This record gives sequence, structure tokens and C-alpha cells, in this order.
Amino acid sequence: MDTIKIKHRRTLMVAHRGLSGIERENTAAAFIAAGNRSYFGCECDVRLTSDHKYVISHDADLKRNAGVDLAIKDATYSELDRIRMFDVVKKEETDYYSVLLFEDYIKICKRYEKKCIIEFKCDYTKEELLEILEIIDNNEYLENCIFISFYKNPLVLLRGILKDTEIQFLNDKCDDETFEFCKKYNFGYIETCANYIELFCKSYSNRQCNKSRQFGWSTC
Repeated sequence: MDTIKIKHRRTLMVAHRGLSGIERENTAAAFIAAGNRSYFGCECDVRLTSDHKYVISHDADLKRNAGVDLAIKDATYSELDRIRMFDVVKKEETDYYSVLLFEDYIKICKRYEKKCIIEFKCDYTKEELLEILEIIDNNEYLENCIFISFYKNPLVLLRGILKDTEIQFLNDKCDDETFEFCKKYNFGYIETCANYIELFCKSYSNRQCNKSRQFGWSTC
């Protein structure tokens, strides 16, 4: 499977949850597969376990990916690590698909020189955000990270910590309130509904919210 090519210099392709078309989403295998291709970056989803470990998972539980009714927030990392996820094609356990630590995601992106697009899946506190940043800092990769979320509060808290880091607000509303919010905190804006991407780009450009990059977010 090769990377989709778009003939536009300003268009950047991101591997959503890694190369999830051929490997189980948000696993080491998915991020390594993306690392071996020409993607600009790898998007991931960060959650917190019961023993305070930051892990990668889009869903709040493992029902869809592993057939196990276990919530990430209620499990220790050791419990999660023992579970194997389904193959992408066949609904059977695969030995090398397991819940990935956030730090290991950072290490993979650094090895393959990919931007980290990090989505906060929880309404994190300032202390938790500082812990996430410490993990990134320990791997000397903060300048290669973009932070995104549907949650406003952690993005606002993060802007108070990092004045110049790229932060993007995820939303499906193309209205004045959203644009004013992004302007106030110098956030970029990611439109999550593909049907509205063209409208979003025109509206964002007309409002001239800030100098950050504008994003249309869709999956292929």
C-alpha cells in the first residue's frame, strides 16, 4: 500500500491512527508502517489508565479493537498489555497488536522523523498536560508535535504553557463563536466533516482568524 499522492505543495498527508488501512489502528505496527512511507506525520489518540500511564487508543474501551469490554480508564497498563487486538482483515487475535504506550509512539515518530499529531481524548488537567509534555521533552521531540482536541479546556491550558506551539481545535461547526475562540488563543482549526471542508476554508480565510495553518480533516 503506497501513500496517496496529491499534487499540491501546501497539502500535507497525515496517517490517521497510523497506517490503519493495513495495520490495526494506533498500534506500533501502524505507526511503523506509516513511518516507512512519505506521510508528513502520524496522528494518535492519548488516554490515561487507572495506574496513570498514558496510552494510545481512540476508543474509550477495547470492544471494537479486541472484543474485550474493558475501559482504558479502569484498567492498569499491565492488564491492557496482556490483551491482543484483532487483525485488520480477520476478526482474530494478532500477537503483535497491543495497546501502545504514548512514549513508544513518540519514539517511533522520532525514529522515522514524522510529525506527532497528538489528540487529547480526555479533558486533561494542567498537571496531566505537564506530564505528557515531560514524556515528549525526555525524548527531545517537542518541536515536532502538533496538539489537537475536541476539548477546549486542555487546549487553553496548553496555550498557557506553550506560547508558540501549534495547537488545533477540532470541531464540526463553522460559526463565529468557533472562529473567535480560535482567534483568541491563536489556535488553528480542523474541520472534521469532509462535506464542509470547502465552506470551512472560505469562511476561515474570510475571517482571517490568525496566521496558523488551516486544516480540513478527513479520512481516506
